[in-house]
Amino acid sequence: MNEYFYTMNEILSMNVVHEGGSSKILDAGDGRYIKIFTKRAYGDDQIPESLRSHLLELSNKKISIAYAFSKLSKNIDIPTGRVFVGNHSIGCTLTPRRGRGLNTFFANRKRTVGLNSLALIFENTEKIVREAHLKNIVFPDLATESNILVDDDYSVTILDYDGFQIRDLESPVISTQIEGAYDYLSNSKHYSFSRNRNAYWDPNLDKFSLMSQFLLLATNINITMQPYMENRIDELLDMMGIDDKEILEKFSILFADVKNKPYFGDAYKRIADLYDLERMPGTKEKQQVSRFVRK
Repeated sequence: MNEYFYTMNEILSMNVVHEGGSSKILDAGDGRYIKIFTKRAYGDDQIPESLRSHLLELSNKKISIAYAFSKLSKNIDIPTGRVFVGNHSIGCTLTPRRGRGLNTFFANRKRTVGLNSLALIFENTEKIVREAHLKNIVFPDLATESNILVDDDYSVTILDYDGFQIRDLESPVISTQIEGAYDYLSNSKHYSFSRNRNAYWDPNLDKFSLMSQFLLLATNINITMQPYMENRIDELLDMMGIDDKEILEKFSILFADVKNKPYFGDAYKRIADLYDLERMPGTKEKQQVSRFVRK
């Protein structure tokens, strides 16, 4: 893997492209982006320094083997090199990407959330996810919409390699989004600084996350949050207006207690072909909770 060396002054002078809770994306000005871990990487200041150091060591180890996945897909943002200041590894280099996070793609461009557009985006995303699963990579944090980058032609890139799960490799994930999805799937808490191998290596979570995010963007109903988690799935789908038998069967298996859940597949397009969206009566304008209505 390539190695790139910068001085701290060079790092500090770079423009910040994006800043999250535990990292920053910098424009190196040489055709590369640099992702660096901040002081708060993998948690807040209450985490012992020894644990933070261990977690950073695990992330650096995963970056060092990224070359093995470099040809996996051009739609997965794989690190292209390691970044050093002196002898200290501080992050990785990335290929600059075009597009907007799924959470802002429609809002920032004043688009209407059309089901055909959503279906195409999620079909494209699921194709990438399927390919990655075959190579033993899972994306447990797809519920964080900013990790799905969408271009004007609805092509998709999946970001946040340091959160990816590679089978048999220790890799912690810190995400407030994962907890809700795991609660719905297994009624167990998985939001922690877990260091167990395969703690989050669960393809079912990716399948569930994509389906739940599709429903969230279409209807503004987050099925992983209260009070919806208290509903039976048939009651929830009835409330949202989904009545097609083929789609209902796909949903029922995704929610069932089975080891190998199906991909949502062509059900995204089937929903777009059969339904339009309509705001539910009695909901406030700012909530904009919608339901599916037959065309």
